[in-house]
Amino acid sequence: MNKILVIQQKMIGDVLISSLICAHLKNRYPEAELHYAVHEHTAVVVRHHPSIDRLITKPQKQSIREFLLYLQTIRAEHYDLIIDAYGKLESNLMVLFSGSPQRISYHKWYTQWLYQKSIKRSPVIYSSAGNAIEDRLRLIFDEEDIQNQRLRPRIYGSDADKKWAQDHLIEHGLDPGQPMVMVSVLGSAKNKSLPAATMAAVLDHIAKCSPAIILLNYIPKQKALVDVILALTEDQTKPRIRAKVYGQSLGQFLALLGQCDALIGNEGGAVNMAKALDIPTFTIFSPWINKLAWSAYVDGEKHCAVHLKDHYPELYATPLGRSAKKNHQELYQKLKIDLFRDELNSFYKRHL
Repeated sequence: MNKILVIQQKMIGDVLISSLICAHLKNRYPEAELHYAVHEHTAVVVRHHPSIDRLITKPQKQSIREFLLYLQTIRAEHYDLIIDAYGKLESNLMVLFSGSPQRISYHKWYTQWLYQKSIKRSPVIYSSAGNAIEDRLRLIFDEEDIQNQRLRPRIYGSDADKKWAQDHLIEHGLDPGQPMVMVSVLGSAKNKSLPAATMAAVLDHIAKCSPAIILLNYIPKQKALVDVILALTEDQTKPRIRAKVYGQSLGQFLALLGQCDALIGNEGGAVNMAKALDIPTFTIFSPWINKLAWSAYVDGEKHCAVHLKDHYPELYATPLGRSAKKNHQELYQKLKIDLFRDELNSFYKRHL
């Protein structure tokens, strides 16, 4: 095996956890040249990964001509093996044009002809890694071997990143050694975000019950939504929130996250990044997201997670719960901080 390509386009969290495939393949074929195809805006989370010899990046949006040229570059690499962990039209075309003799992806009836081996996802879970990770391991391991795998996704920062974060904190009057928590105040979409009043209550609770300075995770276009949440916080909470301590890029965010003692907030890519930096997490799931798939490494100690279904399982047998994605806002109104206040208190005591 001389050259291998792993494909995982789109979301940052997906790119991060699929890097586990790269790590395992590098262990199996240490002499092989291993490439990882990702969208360029996600590359920072795997930029220094020791198992990846080269990142094959592309913009998320391309013209047809640009994409055809990109397919030509893939074909010119002459890959011996391609693992397609994305399994959608974009990666289907990459595999089709690659000419690789060995091609593996997830089973879909309409694309199985394209791959030498197609793997079916499974509801079986062997460990705290969860479905999202174990399904990826199924692409490269036999079923009986999955439960023996112990590698976890990792982000490898640089000394320059760490120095920038420490200098940025000092510039804003903060001591890098004091307790700090990163709060994911918004999810990637409205249906993955706690209502503003509930998130404001979480911020108030952090300020009242822990010694931590509060940093915020959001993207610039979300600032107006963040301002709504901050306006709902109590007066004594506001001085503890340092909204101006902010990374202007994903790399800067990761550097700041690396200085924090914990991450609390909406489930999403930031949670996966915190875990990959070995930072404790407290995740609040949207009522319609599958907790079993995405609550990787939750142990109730270092990594905690709450879901409405944990408290109201019977609700998910009703029409309201069976259409949880459609009814997310109504269900979110039931996910009050009172349901997980004690768990938050215990989390603070352990990590802040």
